[in-house]
Amino acid sequence: MIVKLLMKNPLMADIFINNIKLVCRYEDQEASKDDFDQIERNIVLRSLETKEIILEIFPRKAGKFIIERIEWILFDVVSCAYQMV
Repeated sequence: MIVKLLMKNPLMADIFINNIKLVCRYEDQEASKDDFDQIERNIVLRSLETKEIILEIFPRKAGKFIIERIEWILFDVVSCAYQMV
């Protein structure tokens, strides 16, 4: 599955965003890191820049799953998340 999102830097300074990833789980199950494969993304957003980010996730088994949130780390310090469910 592929998810495209736009990330915008509203600041007048560059920001560094690391480990951008999707957090998913199968319906009626607890989330497990072993259920999905994915590549975490790292980006730099320049002042006032907007970038399209493409995140891919590969389920390891068949079934219906839910994207719970998008997680990332800002400046290698602050853990952030956008909750989708």
